[in-house]
Amino acid sequence: MNGIDKDTLEELRIIAIGNIQKYQVETRRWRDRKVKVRTIEPRNLVHRRMVNPEVVGKLKSIWEGPYLVKSTNRPRTFRLQDMEGNEMPRSWNINDLRRYYP
Repeated sequence: MNGIDKDTLEELRIIAIGNIQKYQVETRRWRDRKVKVRTIEPRNLVHRRMVNPEVVGKLKSIWEGPYLVKSTNRPRTFRLQDMEGNEMPRSWNINDLRRYYP
């Protein structure tokens, strides 16, 4: 070979794998510090993001509601009903919902 034997090459590979794992752990720690945990449960009041926010003016809110969380279909997906008791036609992802505090 060109000056690097197999033992040195294997040693460098092990060091590189250790560096990659250390980088991944540090990146995961940094990301987990930034993430805000959202908990929405049935019977909570929420605002939902408007379906077509382009129609909304610049100074108007893109959130509408409040709505009552009726049930959960899958994790992070919810069925809503308005305050008159009418159920919304589709389910909503947690990314399109925000807790409402009266």
